[in-house]
Amino acid sequence: MTINLKSDIQSIIQSIFLLHHIAYSKAAWMTKYELVCGQLDSINSVLGSIGMKLEWHDPDDGYQTDTMAIIQALDEIGEELAIVLDVLE
Repeated sequence: MTINLKSDIQSIIQSIFLLHHIAYSKAAWMTKYELVCGQLDSINSVLGSIGMKLEWHDPDDGYQTDTMAIIQALDEIGEELAIVLDVLE
């Protein structure tokens, strides 16, 4: 069980890391939004397998604001999971 937990957490953290870089890239906000949102089902699936769920307030105020709201929620989860991963190491 712990092996799966550890690999699931690593997978989530890697995904968050990549999405964070996309969000802060020079790409258009619409592109960033589509790429970030396109990964949410996958991330939520893995989060669900470890008993967690991604939740954020959707300001519905354009691509930039919506993208950054998701990234902020992902960053918060990533920080918590990094702490857990340290314990599992």
